[in-house]
Amino acid sequence: MAKLLNILAIFAFSLAVAFYAALLRTGPDEPLVVHFDAPVWIALQSFVAQWLTLKCYRLLSKGQGLSPHPSHYIKVYLVSAIAFALLMSMATLPIEIAAGLQHIDGYHLLLSIATNLALHLMVGGVTLVLKVLDNHQQQAVALEREKKLALERQVALLQAQLDPHFLFNNLNVLSALISKDPDEAEEFLHTFCDIYRYVLENRERPLVPLHQELDFARDYMALLDIRFNGAYRLELPDFTDNAAALSQLLPPCTLQLTLENAVKHNQGDSAAPLPIRVQICEGEIQIRNPMREKAFKPASSGLGLANLSARSLSLCGRDIRVTKDDGEFCITIPLQNAAAAKAQTATTTHTTATHTAA
Repeated sequence: MAKLLNILAIFAFSLAVAFYAALLRTGPDEPLVVHFDAPVWIALQSFVAQWLTLKCYRLLSKGQGLSPHPSHYIKVYLVSAIAFALLMSMATLPIEIAAGLQHIDGYHLLLSIATNLALHLMVGGVTLVLKVLDNHQQQAVALEREKKLALERQVALLQAQLDPHFLFNNLNVLSALISKDPDEAEEFLHTFCDIYRYVLENRERPLVPLHQELDFARDYMALLDIRFNGAYRLELPDFTDNAAALSQLLPPCTLQLTLENAVKHNQGDSAAPLPIRVQICEGEIQIRNPMREKAFKPASSGLGLANLSARSLSLCGRDIRVTKDDGEFCITIPLQNAAAAKAQTATTTHTTATHTAA
């Protein structure tokens, strides 16, 4: 398609130049005469000017990358202009002499070179401008691809750090329960196996449906309930009649990270459990809890929220929001529509493939 548009543009330009030249040669009372071969000859010269400009660009741009210095484009233009003027003069003058069409003298030679330079100024100049714009577009796509790859590497690193942390905490609880209450330890182990199976099955998946995350959150809260003797309570709304919301997507283990964050930084009490409320808004999910800061604050690496932020940016294109208002801590996480996620993946793949092929 691009090549066809280029050919049509050059032929349209050639017709315009031929008509304009005919108008300049026509007197006030003379009829307009356009030779049929004029646009064809101008088109051929334009194709040669374009080819020479791109050829010089490729030869002079080795090792320059996609963002050479502006002086490099000036050099390409001057070299291609000189080459075009000499080539066209050597091609046309012998034909004119052989056919006896023109009286060849110094003035005619200078006029021929000036005409060729003017044609190259228009065709070669536009070709270079389009090349600059194409380079900038390719550079922007390459930069965006590098940013996405960097985010994906960061997410993979954070996930690799998270899994051992998750495993370590729960194995410590299991170890304590085995000697204290074997029956409860067995129940804990079954729930833990279900949870860890979910983690392993979805660690390679970028996004999972919300209903799976909610089931996972319930199981994970069951572990926390045993671990902290009912000091924390998960409050979920009724999603029975909201299939559209349940089908939205988010990164796996998102809710586990928010629950873990709430437990880590807030004091729970069996008599007055800390409520952790989950709410679904338009295209977002919010996890809220009252701020009951622990007297002894554990050292925070920020790993959990960093994980959420990196994965949300990489997979959903939007960052999480963390707010503290009126004694309440809230984490807002964007949800991705299933159709939009599929379209985004297809667009990214198509764009990458197109520029890789180019």
